[in-house]
Amino acid sequence: MGPRVRNGHIKRITDQDIQSSVLEIAGTNVSTTYITAPANPRQTLAIKLPFLVMIIKNLKKYFTFEVQVKDDKGVRRRFRASNYQSTTRVRLRNPS
Repeated sequence: MGPRVRNGHIKRITDQDIQSSVLEIAGTNVSTTYITAPANPRQTLAIKLPFLVMIIKNLKKYFTFEVQVKDDKGVRRRFRASNYQSTTRVRLRNPS
């Protein structure tokens, strides 16, 4: 299944500041604008390295990202960051 876009776009462009190919994801609502990889939530990307590097450009617009990882015990952990909340929260969930 390919990407589905409503009220926005997903484009691969060259960013002039870093002179590199980037993925531009834009939409009218920050909570409904997203990409999922892989498309099937039961699958993983099988990335083994313990690092995730993202370069996020400040476009002075609301932004959020969420990453879910599986730790060495097989427990899925979710990390979410945004610029539209003023309080930091840490929620511990029982993995049962």
